[in-house]
Parts: sequence; C-alpha cells; structure tokens
Amino acid sequence: MPSWNIHAALTEQLLASNKAAALGIQDTNAFLFGNLVPDIYVGYMVSDASHTLRYIDTHFADSTHIPVPRAQEFWDTYVEPLAHSGGANDLTKGVWAHLLADKTYNKRVRAYNAEHHIQNGEQTRIKKQHDFDLFGHRLTPSQRLVVTKSLLTDAANFAQYAIDPDDVYAASRAFSSYLERMKKAPKETTYQLLSQAFIQETFDEIVKMVAHKLANYQARVTNTQVAPKIERPIYPIGPPPSILLANDPQAAAAYKTRH
Repeated sequence: MPSWNIHAALTEQLLASNKAAALGIQDTNAFLFGNLVPDIYVGYMVSDASHTLRYIDTHFADSTHIPVPRAQEFWDTYVEPLAHSGGANDLTKGVWAHLLADKTYNKRVRAYNAEHHIQNGEQTRIKKQHDFDLFGHRLTPSQRLVVTKSLLTDAANFAQYAIDPDDVYAASRAFSSYLERMKKAPKETTYQLLSQAFIQETFDEIVKMVAHKLANYQARVTNTQVAPKIERPIYPIGPPPSILLANDPQAAAAYKTRH
C-alpha cells in the first residue's frame, strides 16, 4: 500500500489544485487525519496504539496478497447516505480517499504483475512496499496534524469504529516521526518492482478521481433530511501492536520495512 508520505502528498496536491470549498472540505486538518485513519490500528504504523484491528476491516478488503479495498462500498455506507443531511464530515471523506488510493495503486500493481508474469507473494509485497517508500522520499508534504478538540470528537464519533483520544495523539506522533524519517536519503535508490513513472502516473490519476468524486458530491449536498442512523459494525479487537508483531511474521515484516 502507499506510504503515509504518499497519502499526505496526495492530500496536499488535491488541496493545491482545487478549492477546498468546491470539494466540500472545511477542515483540512481532519481531512488529512482521515487519510491516515485506516492504518492507525493495523499494527505496523502506530506502534503505541492501544489495540489493533484487522486490515480486512479497516480497509474493506479481502485477506489476500495485494488486497484491493472496496472504496465504493465504504462510500455507499458512510458518505452517500449523508448527502441530504449536510454531508459526511471531512475525516470520513479522508478515510474514503485513503481507501481509493490504496485500491487504485493495488489494482494497478496486480495488473502490472499479471502482465509481466510476476507471482504475488511476500517477496513481491516487500519489493512493492520498497518502491512506494522510495517514491515517498521524493515527496515533501508540509501539512502537519494538529490534535484539536474537534478532531478528537470526530475521531471518537467515526461511524466505522471509534478512535481513542490517546490513539489520535499516538497517530500524530507517528506521522510526524515518519515524515522526519522520510526526509533522510534512502539507503537504496533503485526501484525493485515498479518504476517511478508508474507510481507518479497513478498518483496524478488518484488526485483527479478524488477531486471529481468530492466535487460531484458537494454539488448534491443539501441539509433537508435528518441524518440517518448508521450502525457501527462490531469488529474483533486485537492486541496492542507489540504483541501482534511478536506473533504475526507478516505484520512484523511490514513494520520493519517502514521503520
């Protein structure tokens, strides 16, 4: 999946090339945070999170190599139903944007692998992640998270699952640390699976897709109906990351490639 540097840069490029109001984005800080949310509880991005959740739950994906998140299903469940009650909040829109980015990148990587007869597996995943991280070193997103009272409220009320206040702070710290690490020169400078052009072209396409979808949504938003009640699913709660990483070799490998 794309690194946090890529998700942050996608957010920044989206807001640089479009007027936030036209996209219905009022709180860019909450939108940025939403673009990080699906990775908070997976275990290998925020090492001091209070617990973990399954990737298949946070990302609306199946358990398979190079999973393709069902971004449209998330949209239909948590964004579209609020179109006539003021619209979904910016954190929720950010979560959707993250899932769309992961979906688009992973779907295209799958097609690339099939075209070049590359077998999916752990080594392919490691090479893919290496290339995303290498590309991320080229990016210099400047926006930083600010943990505000409104952000804590939105996080606690996130319709898919609650995000604990302490975990909002932990994610903010992890994000800041990650951006600082990405400022350093990479140890390896050769792409192993994908090309820089492949990742850049997909990056540009994602910005266009997110802008189009959000602008179209904002044009339809009204405040004529009472917000429907959206039932929060019950997900199995996993152990803190330290315990997960000790017992899950794949999660531990994913953590190692990012730290």
